[in-house]
Amino acid sequence: MLLYSPVLGQVPQQELVAIEGARVHTGERWIDEATVVIRGDRIAEVVPAGKIELPPQARQIDGAGLVVTPGFLDAGSTLGMTDRGAAGPTGVAFDGFDRYDSRRYVDTLRHGVTTLYLTPHNQRGTGPRGSVIRLEHHEGASFGELIDGPMALSINLDSEAPAIDRLQVIDGLRNTFRAAERHKEAIEDYEDDLAEYKRLLEERREAEEERDEEGGSEENGQAAAHAPRRQPQRRGDKSPSDHDDANEDELEKPDEPDRNPTYEILIDALEGKLPVRIRADREEDVLNAIELAEEFHLDLILEGGRGSHRLASRLADLGVPVVLDAMEQSPDEEGPADLIAAFEDVGVQWTVGSAGLGSNGSRLLASVTYAMASRTTADIDSIEVITSRAAELLGVDNRVGRLEPGGSADLVIWEGEPADPASRVQRVFIQGRTVYLADDDSELAGGRP
Repeated sequence: MLLYSPVLGQVPQQELVAIEGARVHTGERWIDEATVVIRGDRIAEVVPAGKIELPPQARQIDGAGLVVTPGFLDAGSTLGMTDRGAAGPTGVAFDGFDRYDSRRYVDTLRHGVTTLYLTPHNQRGTGPRGSVIRLEHHEGASFGELIDGPMALSINLDSEAPAIDRLQVIDGLRNTFRAAERHKEAIEDYEDDLAEYKRLLEERREAEEERDEEGGSEENGQAAAHAPRRQPQRRGDKSPSDHDDANEDELEKPDEPDRNPTYEILIDALEGKLPVRIRADREEDVLNAIELAEEFHLDLILEGGRGSHRLASRLADLGVPVVLDAMEQSPDEEGPADLIAAFEDVGVQWTVGSAGLGSNGSRLLASVTYAMASRTTADIDSIEVITSRAAELLGVDNRVGRLEPGGSADLVIWEGEPADPASRVQRVFIQGRTVYLADDDSELAGGRP
């Protein structure tokens, strides 16, 4: 039985696109045969095939034999990153993103990745804050639209460095956060002193008004009439007692501390307003990251995470999520499959980013994530890992990562299973616009519904 959806009868000026009969992954589950309806930049419906009546103006795409997924999220990417932009916490990763490297961005779209978390992890210590972007294509051949940012303070413990250098990094971070704490205390003291200063000013104003009212009474007037007459005092003349009273009653406005933009950003981290994303790839560095977060009450996200097998329970207890590097299993050490198994056993929230694969790693995200997940004994949906799980960890799950009514129309049509490296992407939509179409580069001239 065909059902008419009232959603599809609204906003007639926006074109409808319907993908019919495809196997669909919503970001959380599979629907074997479904219809996905796009209206404008939003998903209007995701329903089993044959359960919705489409208006005649809907443009239909035959999805038989095809697979539809949300656009993949690379939760840790260095794609397009340059040395431009401010260094340190005052910088933002998106400022260093090369928006005109179109060949690599098209290649990334061709592999189903539509959203990136830009992580400037190559800078030791504190670096620019991360950004989440869509690989949206714009007029003039530029790519990249900021979804949200700055998202997190970036810190790199430089796990590849010698031990003495790594100790210096963590000691330097502690000193920097302590300095930020002192700056925060100075600001709080100033605000308290300023409030007290304003209170005393108000009290003085009220007292002066009260004296003025009393001085205008009849009794005071009569007393003044019988008082001995004094010579007029020239302006500026004051008696010694007047000077003494003025000095005793003088209020001094407190001095405001000098602004420090770096400390102000670190204060946001100290107050839990800004997550802190720390790259650590040795067990001792992961432990240092945990202890730093505990000491300064930081909202920690761990990046990399190699060597954290024995710390999985502690990460779970603290609620620390982990962005694992997409990487192959090493035969001579515990690899990603072992980490994933440990995290699944104790309930650590995790997803995968391509930073460990280099600046072109986003194109390998799906196949490597599938390989990592398939080597574990846990039942893991690799597509969920790089769609809804990644969106939730990044805090953008209300915008991307799922195919659901009202959500952003960021989706990929595949000609095979997404985990298969030989599978071909037929079309990519971002916010309802086609930004990639196989064998048709003209689609990159601005996109069309």
